[in-house]
Amino acid sequence: MKKLVLALLLSLPAAAQESRWHDVAVGLQKSAFTPTTVQQLDRAALKEINKHFPASSLGEAWEEHPEAPLMQWSTQAASELLQDPYLTYLEPQAFASVMKKFDGDAQPNPGFSIVKDGPGQPVHVLEVDPTGPAQLRAGDIITSLNGHQTAELSIEAARAELEGPAGSMLTVQTSQGEFQVERHVPDKRTVTFQTLNNGVGYLKIRNFAASTPTEVQQALSQLKTHSLLIDLRNNGGGLVNSAVQVCANFLPGGSQVVRLQRRNEMQPYLTDKSGSSTDSQVVVLINGESASAAEIMASALHDHGRAKLVGTTSFGKGCVQRYLPLQDGGGLKFTSALYQTPAGHQIQGLGIDPDVKETLDPLTKAQSLLSNLMQPPR
Repeated sequence: MKKLVLALLLSLPAAAQESRWHDVAVGLQKSAFTPTTVQQLDRAALKEINKHFPASSLGEAWEEHPEAPLMQWSTQAASELLQDPYLTYLEPQAFASVMKKFDGDAQPNPGFSIVKDGPGQPVHVLEVDPTGPAQLRAGDIITSLNGHQTAELSIEAARAELEGPAGSMLTVQTSQGEFQVERHVPDKRTVTFQTLNNGVGYLKIRNFAASTPTEVQQALSQLKTHSLLIDLRNNGGGLVNSAVQVCANFLPGGSQVVRLQRRNEMQPYLTDKSGSSTDSQVVVLINGESASAAEIMASALHDHGRAKLVGTTSFGKGCVQRYLPLQDGGGLKFTSALYQTPAGHQIQGLGIDPDVKETLDPLTKAQSLLSNLMQPPR
């Protein structure tokens, strides 16, 4: 099958087109690259990209080779040049899906979520909602969505395939065969909560969207407990600012949540004021799918001594992506920064190790740990 790739074309701008010097082309790669469409970014957009690449930048590459009439890279080559494995062109449907998710605007879907281990790999099921298809279980490999081979799709494009009008059907192919699933309007909340039987508050954060800080504050005001279980398992991240605002509920004002490294510049993100739950006993659940903004929150609470971690080592995505809209309605995803925990630990490729490793029943283990923390010292 043909593989969709991104080619970055750099050329010396003509005098009549000084404001346009960088083209983004989408093409199908066979033995050689054949561009099918070309979208241009103006100089301001390129400067924006140039500011945020932590390593070599497109602008620097152009400046080093002004004599070159045309320089052409595939996604892989550009990723190697920029040391950015996440550099990706997103088609309009996928780009729109990502933006809506960040806004907290969940679209009709078939009731299950997916993840992807890497380029060229099929997607597999992360979680199945109670209203999701009975044919699927967490961990099941999905080879095709609506006839599209998932190994050839970016994770954003694959997730966009899940979405569609409420009542429409999605065709799913697994090793067990092909079946159809109806899409339905989902619960748009990113946070769910309840009080467990032992009086412990349970807070599940699915992802970090614009609405998440408000949802967390509302949950905490209703739970009214001094012992809290925060579940970040299968949380793939989201907006860094949202994670920082959520952490502010549990940390004193001025506490460092994360340090973002852009080139040689280190930018700390601090809580703006003391939160309402700074004296609560907290245990955070993590697993191998807790990534990015979820790792930022877990490590911040842990490094400040505000939480114990229970579960398995987190994913290890210690970098932040930006999404730049293009003229065709699609977008360019690229790494804008690397991050360190407040204690100065690197997360990229390493993840966060829990204080208590537990694979069989982490929820029970976390509740037991909270009970011990609540016991008065002898």
